[in-house]
Amino acid sequence: MTAILSAKRPASDRNAAVSIPFFDDLPIAAISATQRLYDEAIAPGFSVPAAYSTFVSQLNSTGADAPARAHFKRWIAGVQAGLIERPVLPDAHMAISASEQSYFETLPAAAMPALSELWDEVQASTGSNDEDAEDEKTFDLFFEAMRAIGHREPQWKQFVAYAGAVRAGQVERPARQIDVTETFIADAETIGTEPRQSVAADVLTQHPETGMPSRPEITRQKILSALISAPPLSTAVVNKTEIRPAPAILAMQAAAGRLLEENIIHLSRQIEQSARATTARMLRMMADEMEGANAPRMPCGPAPQS
Repeated sequence: MTAILSAKRPASDRNAAVSIPFFDDLPIAAISATQRLYDEAIAPGFSVPAAYSTFVSQLNSTGADAPARAHFKRWIAGVQAGLIERPVLPDAHMAISASEQSYFETLPAAAMPALSELWDEVQASTGSNDEDAEDEKTFDLFFEAMRAIGHREPQWKQFVAYAGAVRAGQVERPARQIDVTETFIADAETIGTEPRQSVAADVLTQHPETGMPSRPEITRQKILSALISAPPLSTAVVNKTEIRPAPAILAMQAAAGRLLEENIIHLSRQIEQSARATTARMLRMMADEMEGANAPRMPCGPAPQS
């Protein structure tokens, strides 16, 4: 695992009064989640168990280790008592290795739309009062975009360094990748001066005049016209959290399952009672028939005279 740079807490009398492992020397990747935790801790309705579970999940997604629950509770108590200040981000121009600097320079073509949007968001938030909060949102969106295309996610320190370089004018806006198709389109203006190149399509159609099977010719000009008139492709960023079932839907599904089981039990009881009644009725009918067959028969002739 690569070494994680740490952000030292600013020297202050309040922070010096509380010494808590993990929070004394926060990893860079954990600062964003810790800032959100701080804001939630001083808000009404704060729940320690729910906050700890959320905090651990956020740290796991960034690759940072989570603190022990006891240290977490001590830190929350210090925040709520006013003994601990809100964590701050380090200097954007902190030194990082060459391999870390090259993360944004070696992104695949599929990441260019998200990188361009990141560049625009960083420029738009430069100098604003909520610059840190806007950077957190931009980082989260880019992080999810890289996860959606299956590419390795960036570390927070890499994003901070890249954002600092963008604001300093050291990084230009990412250019759109040019592929072979776009090269053909770029040459479309000179197509009138070039000889018409054609190829036989790999399909058989009926010739309009002879009626015989033939392979139609497709000219290069037709291909270029189709490419130029085609609408641009859009790259959609998929958020995995959007496809998760809502709690209300999950509760409804659970209720439906319970109702189904209750109805099955109720119907089973009704079927059993009906079967028992039918069986008893059939047995009575059989008994009546047997009793009638065994009864003595009266003579059919006239009665004897005395």
